[in-house]
Amino acid sequence: MSDPIQKEEKEPSLFGVFLNGITMACIGALLGFVFLTASKAEVYATTEDRLAAEETRAGQPTMPSHVYYMEGPRAGGAGWEIQRSRLLTASDGEIVLSMGELNAWMASRLRPSRAPKKDDQSNLMIIPGTPNFFADTEGILSVNLPTEVIIFGKTYKYVISGRGHFSEDGSATFAF
Repeated sequence: MSDPIQKEEKEPSLFGVFLNGITMACIGALLGFVFLTASKAEVYATTEDRLAAEETRAGQPTMPSHVYYMEGPRAGGAGWEIQRSRLLTASDGEIVLSMGELNAWMASRLRPSRAPKKDDQSNLMIIPGTPNFFADTEGILSVNLPTEVIIFGKTYKYVISGRGHFSEDGSATFAF
């Protein structure tokens, strides 16, 4: 009878292994991004509120969907305008702003963007809101930017948040 034809087996090339690894890493990063952005963030106004919520979850494992951000206060009045004029006139001394005054300053100077009319919309739009600042008693500064993302007419609301602190030596460390 006839002998079966034997094919010589090839070893995978280094390029193929490298390309497969990069492809799998990109797919994993994309799936992780989709999972984390699909989680609704909890909003806390004070550190005590956040700690109380964490105590209710005591004993439970921390899940990636347990995300939060700290929203700073908004102060009424024109206290920030006095500090701004002192800053612009370069007067001697220290200028101290509370988080409420800083948020009021940002709200008055940076108006949130609005989506254009339905006829003028493109397939992908990113619309930033007004930044919000929060500082806790441990010296951690949170910067939050509410953002709307419109993809093919469907609106998604996100908060881009950065957290960090300033050291005594003047260096800063932030993470987004």
